[in-house]
Parts: sequence; C-alpha cells; structure tokens
Amino acid sequence: MSSTQILQALDLKQDEFLLLFTVVTPTGFISRFCSKYPVTFMGVDYEFLPNKISGIHDSATEELSRPSWEIQNPHGMFNKIAISGELEGAVVDLIRVRESDLSSGGYVETRLDKWRVYRLVSVNTVLQLELRKISDFPKGKFPVRGYYPPDFRSVTF
Repeated sequence: MSSTQILQALDLKQDEFLLLFTVVTPTGFISRFCSKYPVTFMGVDYEFLPNKISGIHDSATEELSRPSWEIQNPHGMFNKIAISGELEGAVVDLIRVRESDLSSGGYVETRLDKWRVYRLVSVNTVLQLELRKISDFPKGKFPVRGYYPPDFRSVTF
C-alpha cells in the first residue's frame, strides 16, 4: 500500500445524516422539521427545530425499540396540542438522508422509520415523548392467515 492510500484511508469519515421528521396527529395537524437546519427534501419544506432521539436500534432477536424523543418547545408552540391529548397517537415518520446525497442533487438513499406516539412523558421547554412501532401496541393482534386449498395446493387435511 502506498503512503497516499494510507493517508486516504486514515482520512475516511462517516457521512453525516439529516433527520427529517413528519408528525401527523389523529386530527390531521402536520408538522415537519429537521434536526440540523431548514431543508427542502422531495419538494417538502422541513423547518429547523432542535430535537434528540435516543433508543433507536435494530435487534437480531426481533426486540422492538421504544425510542425516547425530546423536542424543543420554543414559546410553548406545542403546548396546546400536547395538553389536549392530541399528540398521543400521532404518527411520527423519520427519514434519514445523507447530507452528501442531498447536496449532490442526484440519487438519494434514505431510510424510513415509522412510530406512533405512545405516551407524552413531559411538557415543558422540552417535549418528551415515548414512541413505539406501529405494530407494538397492547392487546394488538394481527388477522390470522388461513392456508387452505385451492390457494395452497400442497395443504391437505
């Protein structure tokens, strides 16, 4: 390996991701914001609002992640919908986009996560929310799929 290749390898750094959030309440109120700065992605404007999300993980044992999300609440802008209970049950979409992909204007690789606001932990200068996957809810059952002939010819009784 040449010294130039070694220097290039040592100079590698991880791409920074922009976190784009869309919150849709059950009554239809939509709020979109970005974690770093105002941005337009796929024709949709995302305003800057400081926030921190923790507890996101992918598990090989199929353990569900239940992230905690803290959103700045400047001048109490979310107080009305938070106190009225409108925020509980809201759907939160998180789109992760590489900043380099966004600035190049070409192909954009994204990752989408979707959660439901399970519980409002606190309302103050910071909103703290507990999120759960859409399929992670108490007493939730998925419809049973029947495997019967003629759709499944290999099944016999």
